[in-house]
Amino acid sequence: MAKVLTTSSGIDKISFTGSLSVGAAIQRQCGGDSITGAGVKPVTLELGGKSPLIVDRVRGIWFTRAVNDVADAMIGAVAFQDT
Repeated sequence: MAKVLTTSSGIDKISFTGSLSVGAAIQRQCGGDSITGAGVKPVTLELGGKSPLIVDRVRGIWFTRAVNDVADAMIGAVAFQDT
């Protein structure tokens, strides 16, 4: 799946939360041509994280709900870990 996303011309940026090994592979795949810089894709990596999320074309109230649901889940997970 990662290779499909990193090589697609329809994807402008990759944001990944997960393991160091997969993050390194994604970084390499988004590097483009090392001489000309062609095909370089911006990447944001949060390695070792625990809250991956894909949001695609979410607008208006649905975006707000998605953000609130993720925040609630993360707060609940932290509260659970602290007990």
